[in-house]
Amino acid sequence: MEADIDWRQLRAFIAVAESGSFTQAGRRIRLSQPAVSRAVAALEKQLGVPLLERVGRRASLTGAGQKLLARGRRLLAETAALREELQASERLGAGSLRLAADPNACQFLLPAVLREFKESFPACGWTITPASSLAAVDFLREKSADVAMVTRPLRLPASVRFERLFEEELVFAVSRSHPWSLNRRAPPGDLERYAFLLPEKGSESYELIERYFAKRGRRLKILAELGSVEAIRVMAAYGLGVGILPRWSIPGTAEEEKLVAIPLGRNPLRRSWGLLTLKGRHPGLAERAFLELCRSIVPQLIREKARGGPSASDGD
Repeated sequence: MEADIDWRQLRAFIAVAESGSFTQAGRRIRLSQPAVSRAVAALEKQLGVPLLERVGRRASLTGAGQKLLARGRRLLAETAALREELQASERLGAGSLRLAADPNACQFLLPAVLREFKESFPACGWTITPASSLAAVDFLREKSADVAMVTRPLRLPASVRFERLFEEELVFAVSRSHPWSLNRRAPPGDLERYAFLLPEKGSESYELIERYFAKRGRRLKILAELGSVEAIRVMAAYGLGVGILPRWSIPGTAEEEKLVAIPLGRNPLRRSWGLLTLKGRHPGLAERAFLELCRSIVPQLIREKARGGPSASDGD
């Protein structure tokens, strides 16, 4: 057999076999009589055996045709049952959702979204793969992830769509005992006096910060490169170095907050967080609901954190 059986040809054959007539078969499956004849002839040619004996306007089964009729009925019934099962799963939001996310999104943003998603779609499983923006793009293009929550990639391929959820400003984060905390400013001449806590080298966050200061003729002395916002927060709070963090990660109203946010300079450094999806895909019900939850929950979450409200990972 040179190719797989065409289901439309099999359906036409079964209609003829059951009605004994090409004309009646055409009426049943809403095709013209010549189209039914061509479909059956193509199936016979593909299988290499005659399936029907034509006598006038009537058609009767050959031995091979009788065998195919019994097996073909089962195949079409199984196909119809599978279609119904898949459609039912789609209606109920079953299936799985494969996410790629920046580690900071895993800690601060996704838990609240996934809690709501799980309540609405308990039958839908999900997985998360921690990934940088660049890695997330690759996961989407390789079809090993459906959605990614990351900062906007510095280089965005034409095949990938970015939908912004919120914009953040990066700031210096210093302990309350740091000299900069008094006037809440960092004198440009002071930058060479202090060591800095930055995101991991090679990450897009690191590259973004490096570009910002290089454009201003500055090169920071790096104490440590850390993989999470929380790690930088803790070390900066202990006075071990000057962190560079999102403004929302340093609440301005919490009395117990040990960090002070200082602008990087006259021109702020901003970046966007959002969702990456592959263009041309048709997301299912559960994925569409997840995207909508991200749009409604994440911006509100960031506003609450900036005010010193509930954490993204807090429970009820």
